[in-house]
Amino acid sequence: MKLAILGGSFNPVHKGHLFLAKQAADEYGYERVLFIPAREPPHKTLASGASDTDRLEMLKRALNEYGDNRFFIDDCELKRSGPSYTIDTVYDLEARYAGALEGKIGLIIGSDLAADFGKWKNADLLAEKADIVLGCRPLRDDEKLPEGGFSVAEAGVPDKPHRAGEHSGAGGTFPRPHLQLHNEFCAVSSAAIRRMTAEKKDWKALVPASVYEYIVQRKLYGFK
Repeated sequence: MKLAILGGSFNPVHKGHLFLAKQAADEYGYERVLFIPAREPPHKTLASGASDTDRLEMLKRALNEYGDNRFFIDDCELKRSGPSYTIDTVYDLEARYAGALEGKIGLIIGSDLAADFGKWKNADLLAEKADIVLGCRPLRDDEKLPEGGFSVAEAGVPDKPHRAGEHSGAGGTFPRPHLQLHNEFCAVSSAAIRRMTAEKKDWKALVPASVYEYIVQRKLYGFK
C-alpha cells in the first residue's frame, strides 16, 4: 500500500487541504492519505478558538462530506504528549503499517513550509525516510490578507485554478530530494478564515458546508 500523510493544525480544515491531498493521491498514486491533526505544532503557537475535539470533529465532517475513500484521519499526535514532531509520527506509522507499506511514506507539505523545513526535528533524516511531496500553497498561516481581503469566489473553487510552478522557500528552490506536485490551489489559509470569521466577512465558500455549519453552531473563532 502506498501511504501518504498530511499534517497540520486544521484549525479549521478548509478546501485547500482537501485539494492538496487529492492531487497528491492522484499524481503519485497514494492509496491512503492520513490527515494528522497536530496537538502542539513545534514551530508556532496553536491559535485559540477551537479545542482539539472541535478540530477533530471538523476534520471528520470534512472528510465524510468530501467522500474520497482514500482519505482517513489518524489522531496519533493528539494522543501523544508534548510537541508533535513529524519524524516521531513517521516512525510510529512505519511500525503500525510494517509489512503493508509499498515504498516510503509520502509526506505532503505546502511550499509555505519549505523555507522552515530545515528547522524541523531531524529534518535530514526525515527527508531520507519519507518521500517529500511538495505542493504549492499561496499563504502561510501567519501571513495577513491583502488590504480589503480577497475574493471568496477566487479563494474557494476558482473557475480557472492557479497552476503551481517552481516550489521555493525564502532561500530559493527546496534543497532536499522531493516529488514536485503540479497542483492547483485555492488562495486560502486557516488563519485567513479565522480572521474573516471574527471580522464578519464572507468565508462560507472556503470550507466544506458541514464545517461551516459546525463553526456557526459552536460559535468558533469569534463567530456572532
